Amino acid sequence: MTPKAVTPKATFAAATTSVADRWLLRAVDAGLACCILAAPWFLGGRHPLGQLVLVALAVFVTLAWTARACFATKTAWRVSGAETILLAAIGLVVVQLVPLPDRVLHWLSPRLPEILPLWTGDAPNVLDPGRWRRISLVPGATTAGLVLLLTYSMLFWTTLQRIAKLEDVERLLRWLAWAAVAMAALGLLQLFAGNGKFFWFYEAPLTDTVGVAKGSFTNRNHFAHFLALGIGAVLWWIADACRGPSNRAADRFDSWTARAGDASFRWLGLGLVVFAALLSLSRGGAGVALLAAAITILACRRAGMLGSRFTRAALAVAAMVVAALAIHGHQAVGSRMSDLVSGSIDSLDPSQRRRIIWTANLHGIADFATFGAGVGAHQWVCPMYLDPETLPGQAALSHRIYFTHAENGPLQTSLETGLPGLFLLLCGIGMVGYWCVGTMRRSVSPRVLAAAGAVGAALAASLVHAMVDFVWYVPACSALVAILAAAACRLHRMTVESSGGRTRHWSVGPSHAWAVVALLVVIGGWMIGNRVGPARAAPHWDACRRLARDSAVDVEPFVRDQAADETSGDDVALTPVAVAKTQSLETRIRAILAELEQVVRLDPTHHEARLQLAGTYLLLFECVQHESATNAMPLSAIREAAIAARFTSRTELNAWLQRAVGEHADYLERARRHARIALRQCPLEGAGYLYLGELSFLEGVASREAIGEGVSQAIRVRPHHGGVLLSAGQEAVMAGLPDQAVEYWRRAYRLGPAYRKVLVRQLAGKVCPDDPAADVDFFLDTFEPDLAVVRRIEAFHGERSEAADLVRLRELHARLARDEARRCADPAAACRLWMEARLAYVRLGRPAEALDCLREAAHGDPNNVAARRRLAASLIEEEHFDEAETHVKWCLTRTPDDPALRTALRQCAQGRLAAERR
Repeated sequence: MTPKAVTPKATFAAATTSVADRWLLRAVDAGLACCILAAPWFLGGRHPLGQLVLVALAVFVTLAWTARACFATKTAWRVSGAETILLAAIGLVVVQLVPLPDRVLHWLSPRLPEILPLWTGDAPNVLDPGRWRRISLVPGATTAGLVLLLTYSMLFWTTLQRIAKLEDVERLLRWLAWAAVAMAALGLLQLFAGNGKFFWFYEAPLTDTVGVAKGSFTNRNHFAHFLALGIGAVLWWIADACRGPSNRAADRFDSWTARAGDASFRWLGLGLVVFAALLSLSRGGAGVALLAAAITILACRRAGMLGSRFTRAALAVAAMVVAALAIHGHQAVGSRMSDLVSGSIDSLDPSQRRRIIWTANLHGIADFATFGAGVGAHQWVCPMYLDPETLPGQAALSHRIYFTHAENGPLQTSLETGLPGLFLLLCGIGMVGYWCVGTMRRSVSPRVLAAAGAVGAALAASLVHAMVDFVWYVPACSALVAILAAAACRLHRMTVESSGGRTRHWSVGPSHAWAVVALLVVIGGWMIGNRVGPARAAPHWDACRRLARDSAVDVEPFVRDQAADETSGDDVALTPVAVAKTQSLETRIRAILAELEQVVRLDPTHHEARLQLAGTYLLLFECVQHESATNAMPLSAIREAAIAARFTSRTELNAWLQRAVGEHADYLERARRHARIALRQCPLEGAGYLYLGELSFLEGVASREAIGEGVSQAIRVRPHHGGVLLSAGQEAVMAGLPDQAVEYWRRAYRLGPAYRKVLVRQLAGKVCPDDPAADVDFFLDTFEPDLAVVRRIEAFHGERSEAADLVRLRELHARLARDEARRCADPAAACRLWMEARLAYVRLGRPAEALDCLREAAHGDPNNVAARRRLAASLIEEEHFDEAETHVKWCLTRTPDDPALRTALRQCAQGRLAAERR
């Protein structure tokens, strides 16, 4: 049979296909290289811009690989067995986002009606926020989580297809080694030659690069984790230097990385990685880096790639790192590492924060075990379970501390996706572990064994570190884990196939490939579009937080009387009076509002910005209203007037507002609108219900019932939020429920110093304005105040009340100061406390007790000149001349030319002579 002639047209088509295939393959390699080398530099992918870059790269490499099948007659797509787990996980998240009938929703999330009665009850309510029909309680965050889950799945699948031979895995390891060394170098440069900003130009609102190495990560633990993921690749890279050039991959794209740097350069890179990991001061990061290094070394030694030369070089690098630490950081590193090796949970978690958040998550998992609360919902669900009555240490937490994550990957997965999500996670961990262990047990190839050791070491580090941190929620690190998991799968399949095992794949033709490409274009376009808005809004959100940080304006959704920034140290409350005293405050508020408006314009799903817009508009209203020449009534008075007027229509109400308030009444409508939208995007924001109840009169339904509904729902979703409790207490007073108000205030008081400060500011002098003694008794009987609170009450009443009204308060002040002084280990601080107790006794008219306090102050801090001078003066007044003379003479040795001391010395001598004559 005569062979069919090959036409020029067919030859050209084959050549075109070959060129396209080659360029698409290079595009896949370039995209994967960028995921490893470039994506982590965008703040570890936690910044919205970094997420956009990572998502775009994942879509790009998946499209490029899929497009290759469009030009081939038949293509074999490899099957890993993990596809079922990934598809089930994606399906679970989709179910969380789909609107469901009430019966199905309450079966899948049985606690929802109890948590959100306003949204799920059949009885009509005045606020009428609507119906909640999703499992996810934060659909925006869950959608973002779905996008990232699809991203990791795409990277896993594409890497699985791309790795055809061992050299492909080795190429990935070289890229990872370079990424780790480069990140370590950046972290050290920023630490030693930085200006506090990331990359010397980006100022993060809540963190900086001072004191510890962070690289491009905003959290030192994540920086150390990234180095732990790469340290095995660096060690493999060193072992790879022992192999001849003929054994290395020949791909031109990465040949420069294979050749770049001799063995000494690679050892230097290892030293940089170890030194940077230690200077991150991350105990968990250092521990898992050590674990990863140990696994890689054992695997390479078993493969016969390490010898005595490696040991000598390793000792030299260790000596270099120790010498570097001796120059900088040995004390801090030594202290952190001693905590790590101690094995004591109290040393590793001295503030109990991890144990607190783990306990809270366990309580939450019990309520959302069926299908979870929604991917990404942890930050808003967890506060419902942070109860200071059941979680020791929570009362000591600042109101500025938020547990955005659970500090434990499996726990957070369980809370957000329920037991089905935990089951899928365990299946995934088990499958990856099977691949790694199976490869290392079966492989007879030293190269495969060494590569499997480096890959398995990184995956083991990820798993172990995830038990004590939220490293799985750092997109750049999770993307690396997805790529390495695919590498582990391929190494395992290579080992199985080399021993005669069957190859598993799907056979795909061009028509199917084109259909997949079309589907990827649609899904990928949606994924990228979902991240574009947050990326564009992020600079404005950062600017808003910087403005709030640098000024007295607090955009947190607390009650407005409590808006002072605790970190500033100023006692500035954003009440109308304080606003009047801060001339530039209105300008700052308007600047924050401008940034927040840009955030919600570019990212309409940003419910936090919506809620802060509502609170800030109310704050601006109070500010402008106070400065109004016509009517300076606060919002609470305006609301009460509207309720009493019982307007019959919205038009009538608006006309009254224009007469009573003026044009800035529009701020109230804007606040109401943003609060309502914020609650529809996240019904767990307790402050939003308070805002709606407070502004319900704008809708013509002003009543105590509406306000009560708002308070009740706010307490259900934020039962331990100090700002909500304080505001609920205020509303209870206005509703004529003083006992309920006191209960709310007690609960807020137990949440720590920030709220205690606000309570004193709100209540001092107002409970019993005509009876200071009763006002003081209310505080002492209701709250059992500590020394800091007593000081604030004393500062308020000291100049306003008679001494007789403050006897009980000052007795408590003296006792608390003495008790604190006895417990204080710092002599100077104890001396100040004894002097404080002495002053309280002086005001009580008890000179003997005041003198005892002075003796204790001088005894505890004998070199304190001020204490001994005061003691000498008091002793002279009490005619203890011999004892006083001792202290006066001591003071004169310090300041011999002090005329007051010389006069005191003469008084001592004269007093002693007079006493002898008597």
